Amino acid sequence: MLIMRSRTALFAAAACALACAVCPAQQPAHPFSQPPQSPGQQPTPPAQPPRPPQQAQPNPPRLVPPQGPVQPPPKTVSPIDPALDVRAAIDAAKAKARAESQRILVIWVTNPDGELSRNFADISRTADLQRLFGLEFVPVWVDAATGDKAASNRELARSLGADLKPGEVHPVLTVLDEQGKPVLSHPMSDLIDETRRGRVYSPLKIHDFLLASKAPSPAAQALLDAATARAAKEGKCVHLWFGEFGDEWSGKYRAWLEQPDVAALLGKYAVTAHIELLRDTGATDLMTQFGGTHVDSLPWWAILASDGRVIALSQSDKTPNIGFPTDEVEIRSFLAYLRQANPRLTDADAKAIRESLLAFNQRKAQ
Repeated sequence: MLIMRSRTALFAAAACALACAVCPAQQPAHPFSQPPQSPGQQPTPPAQPPRPPQQAQPNPPRLVPPQGPVQPPPKTVSPIDPALDVRAAIDAAKAKARAESQRILVIWVTNPDGELSRNFADISRTADLQRLFGLEFVPVWVDAATGDKAASNRELARSLGADLKPGEVHPVLTVLDEQGKPVLSHPMSDLIDETRRGRVYSPLKIHDFLLASKAPSPAAQALLDAATARAAKEGKCVHLWFGEFGDEWSGKYRAWLEQPDVAALLGKYAVTAHIELLRDTGATDLMTQFGGTHVDSLPWWAILASDGRVIALSQSDKTPNIGFPTDEVEIRSFLAYLRQANPRLTDADAKAIRESLLAFNQRKAQ
C-alpha cells in the first residue's frame, strides 16, 4: 500500500513539472516568438535583437609639441649690398657678359626695405627668372638710397640714363650691352600686377620685358670661329665645351672654369669657348659635327689645335664621357689631351690644374 502511494506521488510530481515547463508564464520569451493574436488583430512584428555593445574607440594620438624654443624660419638674404663697389661690379659683369654673349641688368633700388623691392627680389629667385638670368643677363643689384655710396651710385645711374627719384618705391632697370653701354632704362612702375591692386609685380610682365631686352642669340659657329682665330693669333689650342644651363655637372664645370686661378692657368695654353645648348643658334648641329651624336652626359668638350684640327674629344666610341674630370684617370687624360694640343704646357702648371680639380671636387662633395 505504501508503494502504491509513492508511485502515485511520483507521477503527480512529474506531471506538475511537465506543466510548469511548457507554461508560457514560466518560460522566458524568445526574441522571435509571437504572442497569441486576437481575431482580427494585425500581427505584431518580431522584436529586433539587441545591438551588441559598441567597442570603445581608442583615443587619437596626442601631438607632442617639440621640446625647446621654436626656431623662426631663416630670413631671406637680400641681394642688395650697400657696401658694393658698383663700378667694379659692372666691370666684372662686362667681362662675364663678353665671355657668355650676355647683357648686364642693373637694378637700381631706391627703397631697399620696401615691400615692392622685397617682392622683386623674391620673384628674381623663381625658377623662370633664374633661368633667364643665367642664360641672358648678368644682374647687378645697387643700393641707391642708403649707405655711404648711395650718392655716388645715384650719380652713376644718371650717367647710364636711369632717372632715380628720391623716395621712389619702384626700382629702375638698366640694361647694358657687353661693353657696358646703356641699351635702355625702364622704371618698374608699369610692371605691377594690376589684378592684385598694385601691391606686387607681375612675373609675366617682368619676363616679357627681359626677353625683349636680351641680346640676340649668338651663332655657335661664330663663337667657334672667333675662338679659333684668337688661338691661331696667340699660338694656343681651343677648348670648346658644350653645356646646358640647369644641368648639374655643366654648372660645376662652368664654376670651376670661372675661378680666377683656373682661368689664368688654362688661359696660358687654351682659348676656352662655351656653347650653350639651350640658347646658341646651331649649337646641336655644331656638337654633332664634332662627333657628339651619342653623348652620355654633359659637359661634352673637344680640344682643337690652333688650326682647328680635332685633337681629342671628351667621349669616343670606346670610352665614356670624361665631362668634368673628377678622378685621377679622367684628370690624367684631360691633361694629356691638353698637352698634346699645346706642348708648351709645363709640368708645374699641369700639377696646379690637377690640384685645382681635386680640391674643387672635394669641396663639391662635402
